[in-house]
Amino acid sequence: EILIELERGEDGKAVLTLADRGVGFDPNAASRSLGLRLVRSFSEQLGGDYRLDGAGGLSYRLTLAAA
Repeated sequence: EILIELERGEDGKAVLTLADRGVGFDPNAASRSLGLRLVRSFSEQLGGDYRLDGAGGLSYRLTLAAA
């Protein structure tokens, strides 16, 4: 099962959530991957923030100022 959700947060920012119910992964090991380094860089360039949770599947949440 995969969840893709886009909503406007209480502060007016756009919040994109991607999640699945897979086996999960170690976020410390994944933080060295090129893909996550690119996501971190892009979110910083856009004035946003992201949160990654690898326990019990993947949960990734990206918050950006709505244009």
